[in-house]
Amino acid sequence: MIDISVILPVYNAADYLAEAIESILKQTFQNFELLIINDGSTDNSKEIINSFVDTRIRYIENNGNKGLIYSLNRGIEESMGTYIARMDADDIALLDRFKIQFNFMEQNPKIGACGTYAQYLGDREGFWKYPVDDKEIRCRLMWGSSIIHPTALIRKNILNTYQIKFSEEYLAAEDYKIWVDISKVAQLHNIPEVLLKYRTHNLQVTSTRSNVMDNTKTKIIFENIVSSGVNLSKPDFDILFKFITYKYSFKIDE
Repeated sequence: MIDISVILPVYNAADYLAEAIESILKQTFQNFELLIINDGSTDNSKEIINSFVDTRIRYIENNGNKGLIYSLNRGIEESMGTYIARMDADDIALLDRFKIQFNFMEQNPKIGACGTYAQYLGDREGFWKYPVDDKEIRCRLMWGSSIIHPTALIRKNILNTYQIKFSEEYLAAEDYKIWVDISKVAQLHNIPEVLLKYRTHNLQVTSTRSNVMDNTKTKIIFENIVSSGVNLSKPDFDILFKFITYKYSFKIDE
C-alpha cells in the first residue's frame, strides 16, 4: 500500500529538475511513489530523469506536448497512493514536508486537501502564505486561490468519489478551480509552516500567460458569486469587479 503519489510534470525543466527530484527522494517520509510525467520535453530533461536510479520513481512519457492539465490528470489516473502530492519541476520540497502533511491528514479525516506556506526562491524574496483554517480559506476562495498548488496534498478518494479533476476550461487557474470543487465536499487547510521553496522566474505561467490566468480567475470568481445565490449578471459583475480591484487595489494572489 502506497501512502503518497507525487505528481511531477516536466516540460523543458532541465535547469532545476535534478534539484527538485532530489528534494523528493530525500524526504524523511519514505512510503511514496514519484510519478514523473515528461510532457514532450525537447531539452535534456529525459536524460536527467533517467540518471536517477530509485524504485520509487515511475517514469511516464506523453506522446508530445499535451500540457500541464493533461499531465496532472494522467498522473492522478495512474497513481496508486492514498494521497496525491503536487510538486513542480523547479521547486524544492523541504525534508519533512511529506511527513508533516501526511500526519496532519491522517489525524484530520474531514480535510480533503492541505497546503503549506512557501518561501520564494529566485528573483523574488519573502514568503507566500494563505489563510490556515477552513472558514478563512472559504472566504478567500470567493476571490482567489487559497492553497499554493505545489504544496498541496489531496485525498485521492475525494477526487474519485466526486469525479473532481483538473479542467481545460480553467486554463492557467486550474488549481484555483479544483480547490473550489473540493471545498464543496470537504474541508481545506493550510499548515502554517514553510515546507517548500517556490522558485520564481520569467518562464512561469504567471509570467508567460498572465492575461489568460486573470481571465480564468475572474470567470471562477463570477461562478462563485452566482453559486452563492447572488442574482448578478455577467456585465454587472464586470463593473463591480473592476470597481473593487481599482478602489482597493485588490491583488488576488497576495
